[in-house]
Amino acid sequence: MDKFLGIAWENIFIGLLGGFIVSFINYLYKKIKEKIIERKFPIKGFYITKFEDEIDGKKVICTAPAELKQKGNKIFGKTYMPKDKRSWIIEGEISSNGHIYGIYYAEDPIDKGIGNFFLKVDNKRRMVGLWSGYDSVNGKITSGRYEFYPILTGVKIMNMKKSDIPQIIEISDQELGKDYLNHNDIEQMIDSKEDYICKVAYCSDESKIVGFCLGFIINPEKLQSLLKVESAKIPRFLRLSDKIGVIKTVAVEKNYQGYGIGKKLVEDCYNELVKRGVQSVFSIAWKNGEVINIGGILTLLGFKKYLEINRYWEKESLEKGYFCPVCGNPPCACSAVIYAKAINTKL
Repeated sequence: MDKFLGIAWENIFIGLLGGFIVSFINYLYKKIKEKIIERKFPIKGFYITKFEDEIDGKKVICTAPAELKQKGNKIFGKTYMPKDKRSWIIEGEISSNGHIYGIYYAEDPIDKGIGNFFLKVDNKRRMVGLWSGYDSVNGKITSGRYEFYPILTGVKIMNMKKSDIPQIIEISDQELGKDYLNHNDIEQMIDSKEDYICKVAYCSDESKIVGFCLGFIINPEKLQSLLKVESAKIPRFLRLSDKIGVIKTVAVEKNYQGYGIGKKLVEDCYNELVKRGVQSVFSIAWKNGEVINIGGILTLLGFKKYLEINRYWEKESLEKGYFCPVCGNPPCACSAVIYAKAINTKL
């Protein structure tokens, strides 16, 4: 009997040990697999997201910052909308072929917004896919396109130098239209340091300029001629400002678009204008079809859309003879959308 019990306990021990070894091997295999996925698809970082949403019954493209963290094949993080101060928790998993599936839900427990998303990761860490969920603001289920673009860390915003002008002209010709800017105009802006703010985005990885931003300061007397509308249509706080900042031109080289460079340029220009004591700032955003060039960036920085001006560049394009990337030869028929923000809230 004792011999039988001894054999039984020995078999039980061997069975338990075998089970433990199998479980450990499976656990180890799972962790190794997750680590391989993490190395193959490193998602951790800061992103600019673009997504289709519905506002006042119309489909619009919204922009929001996001931070994602990663542990193996699991991702988690947060995105938020500065305009309405809503935050969303993101949770998901990455498959071995680079597909991400997960859920999002409002950080505020009172907010009932919830949904899911599906994304595909490319070799530049960009993610494109779809979202679908319950929109608690509109009270219905909706869906749309969802995109994540990583913010590049090797890009530095610097003051523009005259030696940068050839690269600026090249980017301007490609993104804004041939001859939209010329060498003399840019040189004069750089020389007029008190009135103009000229910034470039320098990519240290490529040792070249990949974007630029031009801003300047005006007095209220120049406001109407610049906006090309009657005074009554101009926001009151702009008309009452003694010193007004203008974010006039922003362009990023095509291969570097979608990485948050435009946001960095606009933000740096805006901060410089504020340092120089402006009471309000506005920007003239180019509208191409239903897409407003820097509308999402300006919204993130607290700007509001006030008016749209049809055929804003028509006269200027004829006078300067520049080529619009959308319309082609002059005249340019594109619209401008005016975004503005008061710095002195008493206005």
